[in-house]
Amino acid sequence: MEAREDIAKTLGSGVSRMQLSDSQLLKRGVREAAKAPATRHEPLPNIADGRTRPVCLLTTCHPERGLSRLLTQHLGEEMPNVAFTLRAADDVSAVWICGYEPGATKLVSIIRYRYPDALLLVTGRGNPKEWREEVLGAGADLAAGWPLPYEKLSRLLRVRREAI
Repeated sequence: MEAREDIAKTLGSGVSRMQLSDSQLLKRGVREAAKAPATRHEPLPNIADGRTRPVCLLTTCHPERGLSRLLTQHLGEEMPNVAFTLRAADDVSAVWICGYEPGATKLVSIIRYRYPDALLLVTGRGNPKEWREEVLGAGADLAAGWPLPYEKLSRLLRVRREAI
């Protein structure tokens, strides 16, 4: 709750998480895709059990490194139980922050504020023990080193936040 209050103070009173302007988000490191208007994704059937697949927003700590549609297509092929997107959306059930580096906790806090009910997974190279506590303290639900086997990543992205 402190992170939300801190962000609200930073951005000014009366700002809801979906009203954050593009420039406010981009200044704090949220990738270019966050500028896209919120969209609704059609539920995609889960091939394994008939349920709908979770929608995962893919973002990075470094907007200049950019993520591409090809990456989301590749991830979708490797992990067919998750629907990946680069666009901010109302129906996001998970957010995956790639390429975390120690000290980028404001980004984690802002994404948690914007998506309070979504599972928030943070991955980064190196030893996650060095930054795990700071990202969990900023609002992440899970923190892991990269690379991760796709099978494990798929399982993590399908965890319901309430189950953590």
